[in-house]
Amino acid sequence: MAPATASPATVVLIPFCVPGHLTPMLEVGKRMLRVGFCGNADDGRGAMSLTVLLAQLPESHRAPEIDEIIRREAAGASEHSGFDVRFHCLPAEELPDFRGGEDFISRFMQQL
Repeated sequence: MAPATASPATVVLIPFCVPGHLTPMLEVGKRMLRVGFCGNADDGRGAMSLTVLLAQLPESHRAPEIDEIIRREAAGASEHSGFDVRFHCLPAEELPDFRGGEDFISRFMQQL
């Protein structure tokens, strides 16, 4: 019987879909892949993939730069760095009424 091979670990990021948060989160994720998160990526335990879940904002609130960041990162991840980076866009939801920062985030996340 052949030994079971472990599938690579996956880091899942859930950034806010705004350029000021998405870009730094992607850099953190790529750094995790580069160093192997749990140690040196060269030791055989560092094979990892990065999955980015994007909670899309309604079209009226979406920053046009987001689509460009995703296109650039998706193309660059495979062509230049060799990283396994995947983007999953979740369906857009209408934003809840704003009643303060904590209430907004709580209600927005409940709708996902």
